[in-house]
Amino acid sequence: MNSGIKQDIQYWVNIAKYDIGTAFSLLKSKRYLYVLFMCQQAVEKMLKGIIILKTKEFPPRIHDLVKLAELAGLKRKDIDFEFLDRLSFYYIETRYPEEQLKLHKTVSRKIASIYYKETKRIWLWLNYLLK
Repeated sequence: MNSGIKQDIQYWVNIAKYDIGTAFSLLKSKRYLYVLFMCQQAVEKMLKGIIILKTKEFPPRIHDLVKLAELAGLKRKDIDFEFLDRLSFYYIETRYPEEQLKLHKTVSRKIASIYYKETKRIWLWLNYLLK
């Protein structure tokens, strides 16, 4: 693998690492809706790193985790596509103020903790694939 590809992958890994750390900080500070947003971001960036690893091309500018997982060559037996789809929902919906208010009322500490733990597990596995 050439150094440019390695640098591109490392770029995505570094910002994904920052995002998963931010999700944890938000969980501790009780900003539960944005925990889910940052979890989505962390997985998205790791998947984009895998896309670069496998295709040697810059990933598309999309945010749909299921589509990115497919482009990364992952199969349903490898990763929970239903979870990825639910996590993608929180990325899209938190971007619109009218939806934020509704969602803010539905995302509890328990939900945010569950999503964070599953995201962290997926993040670690994706990080392993990139080594």
